[in-house]
Amino acid sequence: MKPYLVEKISDDNGNVVRSFAPEVKRRVISEETAKTVARMLEGVVAEGGTGVNAAVDGYRSAGKTGTAQKVDHLTRGYSADKRTASYVGFVPLEKPRLTILVVVDEPKTSSYGGIVAAPAFSAIAEQSLCYLKVPTDHALKKKAEQVEVKSAPSVETVDAVVDGGVVAGAAGAIMPNFRGLSMRQALKVMQQRGLNVTLQGSGRAVEQNPMPGSIISGNDRVWVRFVPSA
Repeated sequence: MKPYLVEKISDDNGNVVRSFAPEVKRRVISEETAKTVARMLEGVVAEGGTGVNAAVDGYRSAGKTGTAQKVDHLTRGYSADKRTASYVGFVPLEKPRLTILVVVDEPKTSSYGGIVAAPAFSAIAEQSLCYLKVPTDHALKKKAEQVEVKSAPSVETVDAVVDGGVVAGAAGAIMPNFRGLSMRQALKVMQQRGLNVTLQGSGRAVEQNPMPGSIISGNDRVWVRFVPSA
């Protein structure tokens, strides 16, 4: 799309002299590829995804969470504790009216975009769609069900599932056992123990690096791979 800043130009009497509208320049990817990617990003806000808190009641949406380490200007490397959390998405899924990007610089409560940025996307989208009078594309849930997170595991539940905790110290941290956890449960473990782990895919954790019980150093590539439940 060709960007434009002015919608219309009017004379002193209010008559429109010239108007502007979106202009299609070229298609970057095929329509089929765009739909495939949109369906994949819809899984981010589904149960088990990292952006479940971005779900907009009554609308199908899609998006992506983000968590990035900031640069430490003293060490000229990645900061050990400063992060930027984000969520970007669009809604409704089939005929998008809004694209919203939420960025939280150095969040205090959690460093993960799915926890601190996704809820803001949901609130902004819900109010904006109402203002624009965009009809819903599926049945609304009860408000209590929207705000009450019953499926989130308690710290005690997660501790019971994970073999081994994370012990911070000079020797690093101990890698928990993420296998079998949903992405939401894995995020809980990471948040509680201050871990920075790369999450790949969606669904349930089936593979991880390093192995459970291994000591994590600052140079290790730490990741957990998820696959959809059968």
